[in-house]
Parts: sequence; C-alpha cells; structure tokens
Amino acid sequence: KDENFNEAGAAFDRFAKQFPDDTLCSDALFWSGESFRMARNNRVAFQRYNRCRWDFPASDAAKYARGRLALPEMLQQFEAEVNSLDNDN
Repeated sequence: KDENFNEAGAAFDRFAKQFPDDTLCSDALFWSGESFRMARNNRVAFQRYNRCRWDFPASDAAKYARGRLALPEMLQQFEAEVNSLDNDN
C-alpha cells in the first residue's frame, strides 16, 4: 500500500516538473505531499508542502499545505530539520 502512495507522489512530482507553469502545479505539489505523507515518508511530504506554499503562496493548495504543516507529524519533521541544521554547525 505504501508503494502505491510513493508511486502516486512520484507521478505528481513528474507533473510539477514537466509543467511548472501550469495552473495545476500547486495542486500537484500538494497532492504529492499528501501521497508521501500517506506513505509515511514525512521528510518528502514536508518538502512538498513547503514548496507548494513557497512557490504558489496565493493558491488554494498552499492554504491546505499550510494546514498540513501544522499536523503533529509535520511539526516533528520541522524539528528534525532544525536539529539537522544545528548539528551541521
């Protein structure tokens, strides 16, 4: 089951890469994040949600991505990212 979600995330990533100016690119990034989150790949999900909100801040998908970033597993991922930066210094 996780494999299917990873495959779906990769498919949404391909769309976003192939059509970066398409109006659906923000949706593709959000759904990529959702797919990777469902596959329990929180690091990649965190990255996709952030890219969605950074690259398309006014989109509906960015609004939903910001909401997903408030989920406990995404907050844990944020802490892990910060800790990895602290360890690099």
